[in-house]
Amino acid sequence: MPTWVTKYTNNDMYLVLRIQEWLYQQTLALPEQRGITEYKVTTSRPSMMQAFMDSPSLPESEKSPERIKGEAQIAIGAGTLTTTHALKAATYHILANPEVKAQLMEELERCIPDLDSPTQSPPAGANALSYDRDVRVSTHFLWKFTPPTEDLPR
Repeated sequence: MPTWVTKYTNNDMYLVLRIQEWLYQQTLALPEQRGITEYKVTTSRPSMMQAFMDSPSLPESEKSPERIKGEAQIAIGAGTLTTTHALKAATYHILANPEVKAQLMEELERCIPDLDSPTQSPPAGANALSYDRDVRVSTHFLWKFTPPTEDLPR
């Protein structure tokens, strides 16, 4: 099915296909970038796809654009799912425990008093968010005790 048809039949799948195409275009551009002198100077910290292409332990036969695109897609998916689950677990446990929510809100309001004035750097009180840090650390231990969202009442 053409990608443009997917846009009208399943918008979520259309977005996945667009990301796949973008990743594929990025991998096609990598060999050209490798020959440019500026590439070597400006990539002291290469992207994941650049690291795959430049890896001496990966044979050239494994450096096809399709393979590199697939590896990038796996990494993006894994990072997305992990972050999503962590946020889901934190939200569930904060809302399920009113005392935790109250203490967290008190600390946030104390350390970040004016939400209408965004700043480029972290607020001065951001280092004092010890309870927030504890909640985030605890979230990682609570994953296995978080019910699936489809089981939660609406």
